Amino acid sequence: MNHVLEDNKFGEKAVFKRPNQIAVSFQCVKDRGNKEALNVDFAPNPNNQPDWKQKGSIQLTIDELPLMIALFVKLVGKCNFAYHGANNNNSLVINRNTDNNNTQFYFELFIAGKQRGFVFLTQMEAFRVYKLTLRQLSSFYKQTEQEVIDSIKHFYD
Repeated sequence: MNHVLEDNKFGEKAVFKRPNQIAVSFQCVKDRGNKEALNVDFAPNPNNQPDWKQKGSIQLTIDELPLMIALFVKLVGKCNFAYHGANNNNSLVINRNTDNNNTQFYFELFIAGKQRGFVFLTQMEAFRVYKLTLRQLSSFYKQTEQEVIDSIKHFYD
């Protein structure tokens, strides 16, 4: 399967829905500079029908994606992707929580400094986000996924 995105196209995505609460989408994209990025969209999910017109969004840059991988491979426990949006007041905060060998990832989106939504992803769900993030980094750096992981481990160690 070819995971390389053409110019200005949307790529693979993972969508997670919480009934009558929230839907969250993680999607591989190219940014305005034609570099790999990851869009994260939070939308209300009334009646299990996501209202994407009311979404809150943040785009993680290629420079931010290694930190997300560092979180997934237990090199850091929290990520704060801040200073996004036209007024630099949007952010995505991710916490890794492990209790009794059960790992969850808590994603919170803040728009204009106010919480717009949150979701807990199980370790199994978060694996899909991990793989999308790795694909973006592999494509940008022209490295295998293992080479990307090794580079991040070396950098954060």
